[in-house]
Amino acid sequence: MKKLFSSIILVLILVTICGISVVASETTYRMGDNVYMTYNDQTHDIIIEGTGKMYDYDADGYDAIGHINPFMQIDKNKINDIIISDGITSIGNYSLCGIQATTVQIPNSVRIIGDSSFGSI
Repeated sequence: MKKLFSSIILVLILVTICGISVVASETTYRMGDNVYMTYNDQTHDIIIEGTGKMYDYDADGYDAIGHINPFMQIDKNKINDIIISDGITSIGNYSLCGIQATTVQIPNSVRIIGDSSFGSI
C-alpha cells in the first residue's frame, strides 16, 4: 500500500514539475455580429452561442465581406456534438456545410436555416 501511495505522489510531483497539462484547449471564433462558436479540441464538441443571425457564407468558406467560416479552420471529421444555444435565430448559408458531427442540437429560437447549411461540398 505504501508503494502505491508513493508511486501516486511521485507521478503527481512529476506532472507538476514537468508542467503537463490535462486541461482541454478551447478556441472561440466569431460566426455573426453577436454569435460565437467555441471548439474544444479535447472533446471535439462545439457550442454556438450568442444572439441573432449567423453569417451567411459562400461555398468557398467566406461571407460577402471576407469573414472566414470557422469550420474551415478545424478538422470537420473530428466533431462529436454541436450545441446551438437558445438566442441564435438563424443558421447561415454553408455555415455547417461538410460537418460530420454525431449530434446537432438546434433550439426553438432558430427560425431560418440557410441554403446548404448542412450540405456537403
